[in-house]
Order: sequence, then structure tokens, then C-alpha cells
Amino acid sequence: MFVLTRRRKIATLVVVDSLLLIAANIAAAKFMKPFVAIPMDLILISIGLSIGFYLFYGSLFKVFTRINRYTNLREIIAIFGSLSANAASSILILLFINRRYSLRLVIFAYLVSLLLIIGSRLIWRIYVETKNMRYVSADSAKNTLIVGAGEGGRILYNSFLGSKTAQDIHVVGFVDDDPNKRNTYLSGKKVLGALKDIPELIEKYDIQMVTIAIPSLSRKKLRRIFELVESAHV
Repeated sequence: MFVLTRRRKIATLVVVDSLLLIAANIAAAKFMKPFVAIPMDLILISIGLSIGFYLFYGSLFKVFTRINRYTNLREIIAIFGSLSANAASSILILLFINRRYSLRLVIFAYLVSLLLIIGSRLIWRIYVETKNMRYVSADSAKNTLIVGAGEGGRILYNSFLGSKTAQDIHVVGFVDDDPNKRNTYLSGKKVLGALKDIPELIEKYDIQMVTIAIPSLSRKKLRRIFELVESAHV
């Protein structure tokens, strides 16, 4: 049985990104062909430099060891940094080895590679989340309420979507004591109320599980949440 281990995932990611870099350079050359003649040897050099520098900076920015189904702003910034450093290094090298180099080729290839590589990560995340949500059964999934509509709540919700047990959990929404967050949405789920509303929300939405996503929560508030949940027999 074929198992996609972490090493195989990294190898797959390296191959896919390399192919996307090749596609970006070819697309840039094709686009510029009517305006400027670009020698084939220059295109090949540009492709080689792009892949070499991207593998180096990608390893430096840990692009290949991140979990892609959780792709967020940090992952996008890491890819942006790797590709930007890649483009800058390629330009410097081409300045020395080939006076006929086209700055426009490198910049255009850089922009296309940004679109392709970041786009591939986002498409994969959408695919995983859509696939997991498709298997959520209203009969078997536990209606879940997340306490905390901040960064912790967002990470927790996204981890539910990207996990293999996504079909067992149905997040109904969030609760948070910040009045400015009331009736707003986080990752597509509504902030339904404050902590005091937990018993009412449990009854209204048939909540079976309450999960806390506030790392800095005080003991007093934690005890209060436990009391509210216990009073609703969850």
C-alpha cells in the first residue's frame, strides 16, 4: 500500500513548485516574444537559476515543510519572501554571466510564479476543506461551539476542517465577550453571542461539544465557562 509520508509530500511539493517555475519562465518568454527577442540559452539559464535559488530560499523560509491544508498569511509571506529573494539573486547572477539578459523576463516570470505557486497552495486548501465538509453528516457530526473568536479560534476551526475527523465535527459558530465581534464572521462562521449566552446557544443549536480556543484565559473565566457548560448538561 502506497503511503504518502512527510518526505514524499516534501518531494512532491518540490517537484510541483519546480514545474510551476518552469511554466512561469516559459509563459513570460512567450508573452514577451512579440516585443523582444529572448535567446533560448537565456531562458534555460533563467529556469535553472529560478529552481536553484527557490530550493535554497524555500528551505531557508521552510516553504516545503509547512502543512499546506492550513495555508494562511504566514505561509503566503514565506512563499513571497522565497520568490522575491529568488528573483533578486537571479538578476544579480544574470548581470554577470549574460549582458543580454532581460530584466523584464525575470520580473515577469517572478510575478507569474507568485500567482502559480501561491494559487496552488490556496487551491489545495480549498479542495481539502471542501472535501471534508462534503462528508459532514448532520446526523453523525457533533454540533460544536468554539469559545474565542480570535486567532486561536480561527486556527482551531481551520484545524477541524483540515483534519481527517472533519466529518465528525460540525462547528455551529463562536462565542466571545468582545461586543465588537458580535454578529461578525470568522472563517465563515458567525459569532453568535457572549459567554453568558452559552446555555441558551447549547439549547438552541443542540450543541454537543464546547471547545475553548483562548490560550490566555484566566482561571476565573475558565471556571465560569465550565459552570455554564455543566448547567446545560454538555
